[in-house]
Amino acid sequence: MYDLAVGDLGLARREFETMELGEFWCRLAGHYRKRNSELSNLRLIVWSALAPHSSKKIKPEDVFAIEGERKQKAKEAPDGNGAERFERLKQLWQL
Repeated sequence: MYDLAVGDLGLARREFETMELGEFWCRLAGHYRKRNSELSNLRLIVWSALAPHSSKKIKPEDVFAIEGERKQKAKEAPDGNGAERFERLKQLWQL
């Protein structure tokens, strides 16, 4: 955790030592949200430079992936629809 605090967040040692755990995780989450926002803006800039010269239509997501995007998509598209999943879970619990 110390390497994240000092390296990624740029905290002083004293500031890190006086911080509570919840405060640290909130600060780290905010740092990663800001980083992903900056990467998203960079991706749009790169996409706007590449799109006019591309032979096929590209989306900003095709330029490069941002950490955490694939995890969200996997959560959004579970295997099977809701009714099928419910039936499978119901069968599992009826041992």
